[in-house]
Amino acid sequence: MCRRNHGEGFVTWFVVPRARFCLSKGKEVLEAIRSSEDGTRSFCVRCGSSLFCESSRNPENIDIVLASLEETIDRLPQMHVY
Repeated sequence: MCRRNHGEGFVTWFVVPRARFCLSKGKEVLEAIRSSEDGTRSFCVRCGSSLFCESSRNPENIDIVLASLEETIDRLPQMHVY
């Protein structure tokens, strides 16, 4: 799924509690698609950049593509999956 979504064999996400997430602008160019039985991925309709992943397995969190940020985050990687 990462290869299909990002054109790479892997992707780096960071997780934010949904209660602390706020999309301050750009909602009008955000499109969500059902990517699996329990997952939704959102992307920018203007440039095609993958931005978010949401899962019914972890509905309290939203995964954000690290490469979509202009600034660095204040955390080191904590997990490798697959």
